[in-house]
Amino acid sequence: MCLLSINDKKPDKFIERTRDKSVNPCNLVTFIIQYEGRKIYIPLRRTNEGWRTGSNQRNKWEVENKIIIVGIGKVSEDVKQHVADYIRMLMGELGFDSKVEVAGKDDQVTRCANEILLGSSSQGAIDDESFMGELNKRRVRDATLRGAIVMTVNPQEYRFTDPDAIYGVGYEDGLVILRETREEAVRHEIGHMLGMHSHCKNPNCVMKWECPSKRFCKSCKANLKALWSRVDPE
Repeated sequence: MCLLSINDKKPDKFIERTRDKSVNPCNLVTFIIQYEGRKIYIPLRRTNEGWRTGSNQRNKWEVENKIIIVGIGKVSEDVKQHVADYIRMLMGELGFDSKVEVAGKDDQVTRCANEILLGSSSQGAIDDESFMGELNKRRVRDATLRGAIVMTVNPQEYRFTDPDAIYGVGYEDGLVILRETREEAVRHEIGHMLGMHSHCKNPNCVMKWECPSKRFCKSCKANLKALWSRVDPE
């Protein structure tokens, strides 16, 4: 499965709008369109504003099809590699083909993340919304930042201004900031980055606030897959 969302380009042809469970097992409204000669299924998200396929303001990191692991401060190479391995495993389970890379300490993306962090934190407290806003501004002029960025920080050095953010934070724009790098926490925050806005009530699901498990419950896994369109070759 390829991570493909509706871009600003106009489809060749609108085919139909359906709730057929054979098309979408989560019973979400699905648009079927023809785009560049292919049939594409677009499951729509339900928000307070109605159905949508994604915000025009969102950084569409999936277009780059790349997830970059960055370490800031006292974060070892082993920790970054473990995080990368957890993400590769998760993306494989979900059938997504995103490339996962580990950035070096002197790479442009690491230097940029460090600069943004300095400007969006005070006495070790990270304002993640400020970080996200500045990152998206820089993405406009710097293509190397447009993929997803997973930034690991040392929990002894950093915390979040949001008291509810203990393990980390995840944004649909393609940003995860991790204080906790155990597998459950990594998978939980990547779930948020992939579009799971709320926490699950299932006591055995990784999307529960406490991250009690490494696994997604059947409902969350199906919902997560349904957030992304499915391309059928013809």
